Amino acid sequence: MTRRCRRRTACAWVLPLALLVAASPAAAQPRDPGFELRADLFRASFDSAVRFDSRQLGIGTDLDLERDLAVADESDLLRAELLFRTGRRSRLTIDYTAFDREGEGRVGRTFRFGDSTFRADADVVTRTETSFAALGWRYAIYQDDRSELGLSLSVAWVDISASVTGLVVVQGGPSIAVEERGDAEGPVPMLGLHGTWWLGRGLRLAAAGRYLEIDDLDGWGGSALDLSARLDWFFLDHLGVGVGYSATRLEAASNDPADDGLTRAESSFDGFRIGLTVVF
Repeated sequence: MTRRCRRRTACAWVLPLALLVAASPAAAQPRDPGFELRADLFRASFDSAVRFDSRQLGIGTDLDLERDLAVADESDLLRAELLFRTGRRSRLTIDYTAFDREGEGRVGRTFRFGDSTFRADADVVTRTETSFAALGWRYAIYQDDRSELGLSLSVAWVDISASVTGLVVVQGGPSIAVEERGDAEGPVPMLGLHGTWWLGRGLRLAAAGRYLEIDDLDGWGGSALDLSARLDWFFLDHLGVGVGYSATRLEAASNDPADDGLTRAESSFDGFRIGLTVVF
């Protein structure tokens, strides 16, 4: 995670804690919905890197998507979350986000991506697609009429793909334009904490964090981190507006030096969110 992302993450947790300390318990207005839907517009900043190895050419070139390949480092996307109450202390959660980005530029150096070696003076077009979907279960280990603290267990399905199109080096012949595409996907189990506090009439603060680091899962290693903080104001019984902050970091690398394909992928995205919350 970049320094910018770490600073934003720290700021995202300072504000909720300050609000929690300043809140008056007597002003809390608890709600206990059985169903909750959140839909946010998310202005995200990205920091991503990939490497595409080949059995024919060996280990590929480590590429920073934003710096080397001019992929856009900011984008607007939607993030949706569903919560279903399954008991007095438990909830089932589903969240999903997906985004596509592209860029066009000249790397300025010869690089290997998959089975091709791209020319240093070639303009390349890069496209990336990322999706993050998680199914989770939350259990409140502490709960009263104004607050809740608990543990969570989630299984996320992560899919990261990248394609590069440009002129490649051909020995003994003219350069030709080719497209190389790689994909890395798989399940990622995550453990976490969550908390909810009612701060005033119709005002609710929620924060959550999930993390897991894996040395070897089906030949892959890496880590996943997902943090969020959100303040909702329910101006109607079943409808509220919210502002918040999210930061997600995904890292995956193949443990097999002879592997073929997208063998290293990193994606960090963070930013502020604004949206609607519907409860029943």
